Amino acid sequence: MEIKINTQERNYILKPNLSEEISQNIDNTVTRIKCNVPLARHKGIIVENIDKPQDLVKASIAADILEEITREEPRFKAEEIHVSDIEGLSGKLSVSIKGGIDNE
Repeated sequence: MEIKINTQERNYILKPNLSEEISQNIDNTVTRIKCNVPLARHKGIIVENIDKPQDLVKASIAADILEEITREEPRFKAEEIHVSDIEGLSGKLSVSIKGGIDNE
């Protein structure tokens, strides 16, 4: 299963099957900005890395994504996280997450 996350507007499915539900949960979890979730300031991705080299930023984002998925969606086991090149001043990026649904 591969999940692609980018900065485009999302249309969520109201009655999703299991894989759609997990995909939507991961998308929602990974697109949060740390400290912007009331009563859960620990949730989200750190976005204050703009002055660091791009390779370090991508590694930091991948680590944050893995941590968020592990905590928020334990039914999904991430195997590979690929962060695309960050587009200049706009700061837009896309993320591809590959993994599988844990059947336990």
